[in-house]
Amino acid sequence: MSPCQAEISMLMRIRRGQFPHLEVDPFPDYEAWADDTVDPTPILNAPEPKRRFIPSKWEEKKVVKLIRAIRNGWLKTRKQKREEAKKESEVYMLWGDDDQVANKTAAGLTYIPASKLKLPGHEESYNPPKEYLPTEPLGMHPSATTTLEGR
Repeated sequence: MSPCQAEISMLMRIRRGQFPHLEVDPFPDYEAWADDTVDPTPILNAPEPKRRFIPSKWEEKKVVKLIRAIRNGWLKTRKQKREEAKKESEVYMLWGDDDQVANKTAAGLTYIPASKLKLPGHEESYNPPKEYLPTEPLGMHPSATTTLEGR
């Protein structure tokens, strides 16, 4: 059985990477399966769900958290940030006027902090002074024995 001329040409086209049949169009014209017209009725005729109109519980919690942060000063608004930047950029005397310093020292300070004592070191915390050490063994004190016997 020998192949005919049509089969030989088909095999040659396949070997070259082409379509086996000449009548096949590799790039046909595009045919739109949907048109651009808008239908007057929706595809789904269900009523709008309630969740589209009511804000989420979690969104409300986030908003309340942000409001509390702004009120407590943990979070700054843009206006507050601009005002702070404006205050920082103002020029002022670093040590104040000489008149203000003189008035402050003349009146005296209203609060003088107490001097801080040195914290006990390793030896003081584990080796107490001799006055705090017991002189006699516990339970051997004569007043303790008399009170137990007197009962």
